[in-house]
Amino acid sequence: MNAASLTEQWWTQALSGHDPQGRSPLPEPGDTTVARLEALLRAWAEGFAARRDDVRSSTLALGKRGLHVDEASGFLRALDDRLLHVDSAGLVTPLAARTKSAGGRYALICKNGDGTSINLEYLIQLATAAELVIGHGWPPGCLQVERGEFDLIGFRAPTSQDVVMAVEAKARVRGSDSLEKLLKALLSIASDPSAAVGTNAQNKYRELLLLVEAHPVVLWLVAAGARWAFDASLDGHGSLRLRPRDSIAYPAVVADAVARLR
Repeated sequence: MNAASLTEQWWTQALSGHDPQGRSPLPEPGDTTVARLEALLRAWAEGFAARRDDVRSSTLALGKRGLHVDEASGFLRALDDRLLHVDSAGLVTPLAARTKSAGGRYALICKNGDGTSINLEYLIQLATAAELVIGHGWPPGCLQVERGEFDLIGFRAPTSQDVVMAVEAKARVRGSDSLEKLLKALLSIASDPSAAVGTNAQNKYRELLLLVEAHPVVLWLVAAGARWAFDASLDGHGSLRLRPRDSIAYPAVVADAVARLR
């Protein structure tokens, strides 16, 4: 199995409109979503700097790619729907997922030289968890942020440890550390276990393989402007097989999982 296992039409549609370098598009005229989130982040950076003796300035670095309206709107919706709580220093308590196993909170702001920068990965992960709750009917008790090699894990029931979905959330579809790069790496390993794709992709492949050895699971890949869903299972040779699917709604995912266990 290799990248050709997904049709050329699938790839063309999946990558259409995404900058090859992963840069964010300019907001549409009148859209204040990104500006609103940036203002909140700068306020939280001030609170973070005020609490830290080793941070001289609250100046916030947002990264060369900038914020994307997709990730900004997702995080703001989670905030507005009270699916997360952010204190004055940018420490987030998620209410759309199970309690973090250690520490309890996620730091949106971190030290960067004399100033501060944003932990974009946390922002995206927390927004993704809230999206599953708001838009796809997932109970918060069925989700866990940062479990194992994946950004988010979905369980069959709030009291269950049976994994039915693995989620990886990236900042961008294309460019470095992108969905395109990760998916092609997973497909390459499935075709050739010795493929040189980097440790991160190898680790995710191994963990996903362990999950599907018990039963097939849903793999959901998320980035700004993209939501790619697959049924992940074993092929006849013990390698990973990915097949595109439409729904990642909680009832549909769980119904499929229960049917496979029968």
